[in-house]
Amino acid sequence: MGITVLGKYISIISRREQKYLNAVMQSYGLGFSSYNFLLFLAKNEGCTQKELCRKMGIDEAVATRSMKKMEKEGYVRRIRSEQDSRKYALFLDDKGRALIPVIREALEDWWGKVLQDFPQEQQDFLLPLMEHMSESAMSVSDEMTEERGENDGSNKE
Repeated sequence: MGITVLGKYISIISRREQKYLNAVMQSYGLGFSSYNFLLFLAKNEGCTQKELCRKMGIDEAVATRSMKKMEKEGYVRRIRSEQDSRKYALFLDDKGRALIPVIREALEDWWGKVLQDFPQEQQDFLLPLMEHMSESAMSVSDEMTEERGENDGSNKE
């Protein structure tokens, strides 16, 4: 299978999706990474930033900058934990909640176009494979980080 180029194709697809969504998000004053955060929060309101970073596999500093900007623009709310003042629970604000259907429609449009030549059976087979591959990648990355005794940058709330 040319497994050595698999990452190349995944990267191309991801960058093109980001470019497509960037055009949508730009009209709302947000960057392309914001749409992933908003979609995640739509399903996981009240999570901490650490949980968000861990589950999405992203750097805490990137998330902090994005969350501060989205909070300033009225898309999310960060509420400080009463038990631990270093932690924040994250919630969609009304403006963020209203943007979710727009993002979902844009993603449906994008993936509809990308997958238009694929029979439904192949599409149904692809998603669980990609999800499994993503989980495996997170696991391998976590194991490597633990073996090296490194901090992955997502230890802040």
